Amino acid sequence: MDVDFIYDTDNRVHYIEFDGEHKALANFLNSEFHPGRYESKSLKEFVERLEAEQGDISYSEWTVSFDRNEVSIVNNAIKTQAHPAHEDTYHVMEWEYQYSCGKLDILAVLMDWIDFIEQS
Repeated sequence: MDVDFIYDTDNRVHYIEFDGEHKALANFLNSEFHPGRYESKSLKEFVERLEAEQGDISYSEWTVSFDRNEVSIVNNAIKTQAHPAHEDTYHVMEWEYQYSCGKLDILAVLMDWIDFIEQS
């Protein structure tokens, strides 16, 4: 994953950027977590919850579902939409609102982001 960790000095908040198919992950992390300088507690708590075997975590705009190997992140607006008869029809903008990846991959990114926050 190509990732950029950014500290916005004007707003004094950290955020994260990804390219392409990882856009939904950035949208989720930036909308649900707003770590200020040296403030990584909420991200650490999220990592601890993900390290559990399986579960679901509901946020105001997103739902995270995970098992031992995979993590799925879906915007709640997508979850409530009626799906067309052809489920395999891929809408261009859906990649910004749903994402799946290996649990180890997302944990590695989160730990790197936490390190960046604590060092900046």
